[in-house]
Amino acid sequence: MEKLCPAARGVWLVSTLLVASFLVEKTPPSCPDKYKLTIEGWMNVTSEDGEAFCKEGGCKDQTLAVLDCINDVKRDAWFGSGAVVQDLVFTINHGCTYGFNGTTLIKKKHK
Repeated sequence: MEKLCPAARGVWLVSTLLVASFLVEKTPPSCPDKYKLTIEGWMNVTSEDGEAFCKEGGCKDQTLAVLDCINDVKRDAWFGSGAVVQDLVFTINHGCTYGFNGTTLIKKKHK
C-alpha cells in the first residue's frame, strides 16, 4: 500500500482542522462511508461488520495507514472523543481479533 505521508509532510501545519481535512481526503473511497474514521475518533464498525472491515488489503489496512501518517506528522494528535492515534490503532487491532462493538476503546481522555 502506498505510504500516504510524504506528500503531506512538506505542507503540514499542526492543527485539528488539517487533521480533519486529512482524514476526509486520505481515507480511500473504497471504504464505505460508515467505516471512515472521523475527527471525533469514532469508528462505526459493529460485530457484524468486522469481517468485511478486517479483510486483508481492506479498510482496516487503509485506516491504519492514515493513522500511521497522522502519528508520524503529529504524535500528540487527539480526536473529539479524547482518543489518540494509539487508542484507535488498539481499537482496530482488538476489534479484528475479538470483535467490534461500535465504540472506540480509550485508555485515557486526552484534552
